[in-house]
Amino acid sequence: MFGRSHSDETKSKISTAKSGKNHTEETKRKISLSKLGLTPNNASAVVLLDSNKNLILEFATLKACAEFLSVSVATVYNYKISGKLFRNTYYIVQKS
Repeated sequence: MFGRSHSDETKSKISTAKSGKNHTEETKRKISLSKLGLTPNNASAVVLLDSNKNLILEFATLKACAEFLSVSVATVYNYKISGKLFRNTYYIVQKS
């Protein structure tokens, strides 16, 4: 509805349709956790290894690893999938 507004009648219908509907307790918990900045359940934990496959760091999320390496999440994901050496220094692998 770019550039347009709902009529008062339509707003009333939307309000009536939405009234009485609440989030489940599980959904409320998930919303609460997401607002706290905690790690989501579907986060992909990764491990940063040196070129000799020695452990350097562990990350709970791809985003945390990307921030550490100053690259995008997509870059971390692509190197994790490919198994290639990142910057001739690190391997990024899925935490098992």
